[in-house]
Amino acid sequence: MKIDMLKDDHHRLIVICEKIDTFYFDKLDESRIKDIFSLLNSFVEQLDAHLLCEDKYLYPYLINQTQTDVSRVASNFKNEMGDLYHAVEAYFSKWNFETALVNKIAFISELCDLMGRIRTRIRKEEAVLFPLMASS
Repeated sequence: MKIDMLKDDHHRLIVICEKIDTFYFDKLDESRIKDIFSLLNSFVEQLDAHLLCEDKYLYPYLINQTQTDVSRVASNFKNEMGDLYHAVEAYFSKWNFETALVNKIAFISELCDLMGRIRTRIRKEEAVLFPLMASS
């Protein structure tokens, strides 16, 4: 498995986060909310594909390493990602176009929180997990 592929996935996810950041949240109308949901749908599709790749290749490879510290770190990362993905699922269960129109402030506040958590996770993977992969 090539780390470059995972980094490319991360880059695509960050680009979508940055596009969402360009919206003027104090001027949200139906059109802008539709645009945000379009970006979010693309984001979730790419995130799902990325996580499938990690679950199928990255985590099993690292968890099965004979070095217990590598295995432990990979297991912890996998568990943490599961928790974060549950937060993503909860967000999309709660918010749809209609509910976002009714409560724009909460919709955007929770979205910004979620995107922040995902960005933090990406930075952490690239700083800790990918070097483990490269050295194993």
